[in-house]
Amino acid sequence: MKEFQVNIRPGSSILGNYKNQSYKIESAFAEFIDNSTQSFFSHKEEFLQIGQTACNISIEIYPEYIKIYDNAYGMEIDDFKRALKLDSPPEDKSGRCEKGMGLKTSATCLGSLWSVETTQKGSKNKYKAVVDEQNLKCYKDWHTDFFNKHDFEIDERTKVEVKTTSKEIRKHSFSYDQICRNKLNVFVISCSLKLCEKGLSLYELCKNTMSLLKDNKQILAIELLMTKLGLNEDYQGVNCIPEETYSSIKIYNAKDIPSLCKIVPECISNIHYDVDFSNIKEDSFENLRR
Repeated sequence: MKEFQVNIRPGSSILGNYKNQSYKIESAFAEFIDNSTQSFFSHKEEFLQIGQTACNISIEIYPEYIKIYDNAYGMEIDDFKRALKLDSPPEDKSGRCEKGMGLKTSATCLGSLWSVETTQKGSKNKYKAVVDEQNLKCYKDWHTDFFNKHDFEIDERTKVEVKTTSKEIRKHSFSYDQICRNKLNVFVISCSLKLCEKGLSLYELCKNTMSLLKDNKQILAIELLMTKLGLNEDYQGVNCIPEETYSSIKIYNAKDIPSLCKIVPECISNIHYDVDFSNIKEDSFENLRR
């Protein structure tokens, strides 16, 4: 699985403005139907050659999400990138999809978190994108600038950083102000991965976690992570021994972790340092839940 970047222009915050427009849910469904049928009619001759005379479109409505899929022509990489860009019409503007806005406006009308997956007819390539309008900046910076956010927010004051290492010494990296937050309670959960040739793969771990979840937003978040890491059936990532890895999990209060808490001049940035946790006092998960 290959990862690629798509620049959503003219600024992804415009997605939130679509919800303020007078856009009914039936209009959103109509846009998806237009896209599917236009895709079919644009390649009608090719479909007739394989005996397909109609385009089937299914709309399934669940309490937590809506699923829409069809058996139209699908998209290859260039068209897929174009479809994700704002105000990016197709090359052929003679059909009903001439403005290049339908997919984005319709999906955003139906929900702030949406994904699209496609395979062009006859192709072995599958492409998937996940867009979270509320956390679009966070997704854009996912593991690009890891130190600009906390991994979990228990509440407004309690934040959690998750760190892993596969080295013998439990050592983790931090930015200078990542754990030194005067008005916040920051905890660090540390995990020492026990790697092996045969064991539970990262791909299997993600799949197992998804099977336990009921919140579709959480499932999509894990799917996004798998996409960013390039995980699939062919490449399943590192293998670890689950029991030993789970038993290695420890929690620390940021107040007990050595840090650089002095005020740094504005002209100095991008400060990072490593901390050896060998002699740092452990905390209790009970304190995290308080």
